[in-house]
Amino acid sequence: MKEQIINIILRGLTLFAKFIVVFLFARFLNEMELGEYSLIVSFITINIYIIGFEYYTNVTRLYIRFSKIKLKSKLLLNQLYFHVFMFFLSSIILWVIVEIDIIDKKYFIYLWILLFFEFVSQEIARILINISKSILSNLVVFIKNGLWVYLIIPVFLISPDILNVRSILIFWIIHSFLSVLIGLIFIRKQFIFRTLKKNPSYRIIIYGIKRSIPFFLSTISYVFSINIDKFFLKFFYGNSIVGIYSFYFSIINAIYSFIFAGSISIFLPNIIRYYNEKNLYKFEATLRKMNFNSILILVITSLFSLLFLDWVIFFVKKETFHDYKFILVILLIGLTFNIISQVYHYRLYVGNYDNYLMRASFFSLTIIILSNLISVPFFSIYGSAFSYLLGMLSLLILKMGYYKKISGEFA
Repeated sequence: MKEQIINIILRGLTLFAKFIVVFLFARFLNEMELGEYSLIVSFITINIYIIGFEYYTNVTRLYIRFSKIKLKSKLLLNQLYFHVFMFFLSSIILWVIVEIDIIDKKYFIYLWILLFFEFVSQEIARILINISKSILSNLVVFIKNGLWVYLIIPVFLISPDILNVRSILIFWIIHSFLSVLIGLIFIRKQFIFRTLKKNPSYRIIIYGIKRSIPFFLSTISYVFSINIDKFFLKFFYGNSIVGIYSFYFSIINAIYSFIFAGSISIFLPNIIRYYNEKNLYKFEATLRKMNFNSILILVITSLFSLLFLDWVIFFVKKETFHDYKFILVILLIGLTFNIISQVYHYRLYVGNYDNYLMRASFFSLTIIILSNLISVPFFSIYGSAFSYLLGMLSLLILKMGYYKKISGEFA
């Protein structure tokens, strides 16, 4: 019970940091800086998934299965070699992004360092979960995602002029590095690190890649779907419009984070357990509870965001935000489609219908890209918002259709 309380506190603090950072940066950064920061966050998010390749989905089961440190160390060796190669590819992507001026060249070295520590920190947190150290895992996540936000607040309040995108990145890098350092201390006894000097098993690495491909394609398609619109806006209109759009999209992300923490993450373990136990009555009942709770949180948080939007805009002192308030309504409709699709998503997920999830995510991404290409040049920020709505609607329709196709399994 004590462990659960500590985990809830750490997760809550991390979640709240994501929430307040929306208003904090909107208040103290101008629209152009906010746009730059949003593009950087999107780049880091996308490339962490590229480096990871969802490879952990394969090795997680093996970490849990193996009790001998030597075997776990061999797994880590293979994983390390694969991720080093993917980090090299991601570095090339970063170089291209700055060369075509999507992100300013002056941030290159900061992003390269940050990308490295953010990914390593994420993998350490996953390893800690695998060895049943959930508190330590949540602590690592809190340090890299939450602590730096709380520490930067007094700096903003005392001397806001010294803070810009560069100084924010420095804060972020320092705490990402600290999370890695602390995480390594916690896992040092779980592995024989001299094993890392040996040659990896390329056969096992290739096997892991093959197992990870469906998960990766599904996940990266979705991650692109909720981030690529900012790059279209940057290409056609510049950083300021990206900053305005990112302010409203950050509200949507915060709402989704509340829904995931307050509903999906709570019910999901039992949903998986009941399905594996073939207790379909409890499986369906728990799914319905998750769906009801998710929609309830969505309705409450959406109403709050709409009711207090004018007050928030007054607080952040960005009068230009007033001209785009309807964007929030469009994005909320898109989010509603996304949340409703979750009940079909997890029915497909527990049944191991990864190919259906991959197809749905990829088709949704295609719709979003085409819609952005067509609508953004003519309708600017509204084109991106509508593209998100259209993409989430297609995701819902496809997942619902695929579920009906295999629904006999849940009868």
